Amino acid sequence: MTYWTTSTPKCGDTSWHCNLMPQPPPPQARYVVSSLLAVLVSPQESRISPVAWTTTSTGKRPPTTCLFNEPQVHGRDDDKKKIVDLLLSDESAVIPIVGMGVVGKTTLARLVYNDDAVRKHFDPKAWVFVSNEFDAVKIAKTILIELSQSLAGKRFLLVLDDVWNKNYEVWNDLRAPSRGGDKGSKVIVTTRNQGVASMMELSVNYHHSLNPLSDDDCWLVFVQHAFESRNIEQHLNLKSIGKKIVEKCDGLPLVAKVLGGLLCFELQDDK
Repeated sequence: MTYWTTSTPKCGDTSWHCNLMPQPPPPQARYVVSSLLAVLVSPQESRISPVAWTTTSTGKRPPTTCLFNEPQVHGRDDDKKKIVDLLLSDESAVIPIVGMGVVGKTTLARLVYNDDAVRKHFDPKAWVFVSNEFDAVKIAKTILIELSQSLAGKRFLLVLDDVWNKNYEVWNDLRAPSRGGDKGSKVIVTTRNQGVASMMELSVNYHHSLNPLSDDDCWLVFVQHAFESRNIEQHLNLKSIGKKIVEKCDGLPLVAKVLGGLLCFELQDDK
């Protein structure tokens, strides 16, 4: 399996260029393999720990963008519809997507951000990766740049991905650039903590709790990355192992994706 890195594009509605360069498997692969082996050989190890799934070798999460890196997203149609309906309504200026790590909050935000109806409804749109290394001034400048400086009379959509900070004073300064947009402007916040959203809008009365996938949907994610275009029925022994792996993924799509990718790598190695 080949891993790729891309240049970081802007996620507004402007054009961007993507330079693809092949990369070796990510640094957490060794952790994943050892975790997987422990699950398969030890009856006491009932679940796969998701500790290292979203971090690099430096312990930091790579910046996210609005660009899709999945050929298909499974099990999120209902979640997407609920959020798109809210975006197109006059309710909830701030829409928090709340859930545990690696449950798929960023993927759901991407689904919504790139929806055709959302594209037509909002102009401009912007995606800003926040993370736990919070710099209010830097993020405020990024928001202004991504939203083309002036928001007067514009119905904008802003996504703040992976928000951790709960300091009201900081957030009050941060949301200043987004004031002045037209009625119907929206902010989507992805976070592990429901309290974070209230720092952006005290009147928030809705949050979207994102639950883990069903085993069936998690299996589809695993198969998508493990077998790609191969016929899974030609690998019945691996299908049986894969089913056992998915049962221990707790419905976390990123876990299923990474383990599926590693199995795909092994299949290519065996050719």
